[in-house]
Amino acid sequence: VRVVKALCDQKNISITGVTKVFRGDPRIARIFLEEGISMLGDSRVDNLKRMRDLPAEKWLIRPPMLSEAAAVARFADAALHSEWEVIRAVAAEAYRMGRQHKVILMADLGDIREGYVDPEELLRVAAQIESLPAASLYGLGVNLTCFSFIQPDTEKMAQLAELAQRAGQAAGHPVRIVSGGNSATLDLMLRGGIPAGVNNLRLGEGLLFGRE
Repeated sequence: VRVVKALCDQKNISITGVTKVFRGDPRIARIFLEEGISMLGDSRVDNLKRMRDLPAEKWLIRPPMLSEAAAVARFADAALHSEWEVIRAVAAEAYRMGRQHKVILMADLGDIREGYVDPEELLRVAAQIESLPAASLYGLGVNLTCFSFIQPDTEKMAQLAELAQRAGQAAGHPVRIVSGGNSATLDLMLRGGIPAGVNNLRLGEGLLFGRE
């Protein structure tokens, strides 16, 4: 964790430490925090619940189901989203709880796994989010090498950075997080291939095993 974080710091890349492979065990997640990682991500709400007492920003790192809206609002500070109906439902639950929900919109750049394929639809949703009293557009993200084995490259990262800039304009404020994928993007980062507009990676395998 210490080595990977130092490498990412050199490139001004923040890390969301992915905890799903150890079921959100707080003992291991705490090591991430002790080494300076301030954001934790998991694909299961139950795992986020296990880590609820840890002093970190917690992400659901997949689009929530509509039936999970209340649990996501309670246990996730942020989530990756690709459906307006779900964003609205989570925001409504967050409002009832007196919480704020941070929305990270997913853009599909070829992996055909999740996210908006049409950039214009993504930009419309980015603007709509700001009308919700308990939600805000926090960032944009992409998933690559997960389903169709589409590799991350500088061109795709530049596309994401440009789309994030346009989404910020649509929302009326800059987005804080531009998440360029998972541990598979580390090699591109080490080769200097990530443009300045991308500032986050969601890392599990890279932190736990030093791979990729």
